[in-house]
Amino acid sequence: MCDPVRSFVTKETAKQLLGIASATRWKEVLEKVCGLLRERGTAVLPSIDHGRIHHFLRFWTALDDKPEWMGAVLRQLALSRWPAY
Repeated sequence: MCDPVRSFVTKETAKQLLGIASATRWKEVLEKVCGLLRERGTAVLPSIDHGRIHHFLRFWTALDDKPEWMGAVLRQLALSRWPAY
C-alpha cells in the first residue's frame, strides 16, 4: 500500500489544506518545481512520479475555489505530458 497512514487529500480536506499555514511552504515547493520544469523539462522529476503528477492535475483542476497561485501551478504543470501510469 502506498499510503498506509491514509494521508491522501480528498475533496473535503483540500480546502482545509490550502487554508493552513503550511500551505505557504507547499506553494513555494510547487512553484519551484514549476520553475525547474520550465528550465529543464520533465526530467527534473523521476519518471516513476509522472503518473502522480497526472493524477495531481486531474484532482486539483476539478476542484472549485482554488487560490490563483494553485491555478498558475496547474496551468504550468499542464504544459507537459504526464502519462497516467
